[in-house]
Amino acid sequence: MSRVSLGLLLDLVWSATRISLRSFDVTRSWRTLLVALGIGPCLQVVYLVGMSGTTQSDAARIRVAIAAALLSAAIAAVESTSIVLATSRYDGALAPVMLSTLPAFLVWVGQIIAATVVGAAAGLIGVGFTSLFFFGSGTSFPIVGSLVAVIVTSISTAGFGFAVGALSLQLRDSLLPASITVSVMFVLCGVVTPLSNYWGPFQIIANVVPLTQSTEAIDFLLRGDLASYAIRLGIALLIGVAWTVIGSIGWKMLDRRSRRSGSMELL
Repeated sequence: MSRVSLGLLLDLVWSATRISLRSFDVTRSWRTLLVALGIGPCLQVVYLVGMSGTTQSDAARIRVAIAAALLSAAIAAVESTSIVLATSRYDGALAPVMLSTLPAFLVWVGQIIAATVVGAAAGLIGVGFTSLFFFGSGTSFPIVGSLVAVIVTSISTAGFGFAVGALSLQLRDSLLPASITVSVMFVLCGVVTPLSNYWGPFQIIANVVPLTQSTEAIDFLLRGDLASYAIRLGIALLIGVAWTVIGSIGWKMLDRRSRRSGSMELL
């Protein structure tokens, strides 16, 4: 690939990323941006740390606080991707994708990058607030490892959100998959308590969500097992890639079915 072709490709992806960022609900005004990416993650850390119990050690509370920041990143990334895909069939945003002479793949890449940016912003603010929350407690806070986990979580869950959004093509309530997914991540992905405390079938469900691998990576990080920490984050990325592929295949299949049945609503 020549430099000109590579430059054109990057420019197209960057344009798709900017358009996607402007289409997210959380980025449409400064007020929603402040609440969703600033106040929300901080309050989530406070709530989950408080819910975990005041009798726990600082190390255990730090673990919950970091997991809460990862949850903020995951929710922002999943919602940004899945909801904009779900609602785009009603507001006509899919028309440029379906009818453009440019490959739709570039638009989807921009969509995932934009969702990753939004998720990372929420998670980084959560981690920053957590580090201040425990400043002076006498317990070391792994800020670098936490930031890496936030970025990995944002990337992997943005791809996961693509698969969640694809399900909306066959549902009347297009936001239902995103709502269920957020609830599952909040309850089952090891944010408040380790995954081993859950019933077996729930562990199976949780393990297919990238956030679960990230929260378990934090457990290894706090124990000082950096090799296992890196492996868990690598697994999270692989799961995110797998969901992206599944989502793209599912999107094409459901899109064809919706067009044949006339249920695809485009302006």
